[in-house]
Amino acid sequence: MLIRCSVGLKNLKQRHQSGGIPVDLQTIRRNLPLEAWECVRAGNPDARLSEMFIKTLGKEDTRRPRMDMGLGVWTDKTRRYYPMDRIREQGKAFIDEVDGRKVLIYIEPETATPAALFVDSKTAQLQGKEIRLDNGAAIRSGILFDRQGKRRDANRPQQIFTRWYGFALTFPGSEVFGQ
Repeated sequence: MLIRCSVGLKNLKQRHQSGGIPVDLQTIRRNLPLEAWECVRAGNPDARLSEMFIKTLGKEDTRRPRMDMGLGVWTDKTRRYYPMDRIREQGKAFIDEVDGRKVLIYIEPETATPAALFVDSKTAQLQGKEIRLDNGAAIRSGILFDRQGKRRDANRPQQIFTRWYGFALTFPGSEVFGQ
């Protein structure tokens, strides 16, 4: 079954109802391929803001589409937005650098939401439902495990899963990964 990201949650529910499948989100999640679930979690890319609300936003940062979804990361020195499409292009897991520290940027396989985690690693790769790091560590369900499988404390930068317009208004002039 092919489901494009432009199909909203309402249409997904209708498609599943017509097939006799219950429509609660957990059932939809179990019956959709991961890519389709990412679309549901990322929201409707065709969503629109009301004209009345748009007038309150001030000057728009047009480097990304207003309703684009991504991960916003910030520190005392850095404000960076990671668009979902760029995270996917990088294999859904990759290492970047923020303020001289290595940071893992990834899409959590079980929730299809982006997240960031400071790591001591040079590469990351999605393998099934976990992110594998070149130092032997792994991230499963957002939890960091060392090479022996022992749970470790995770150090994370400040972050938010957000639409571009919200991050750009909160952090004017922020960096956009890949631009």
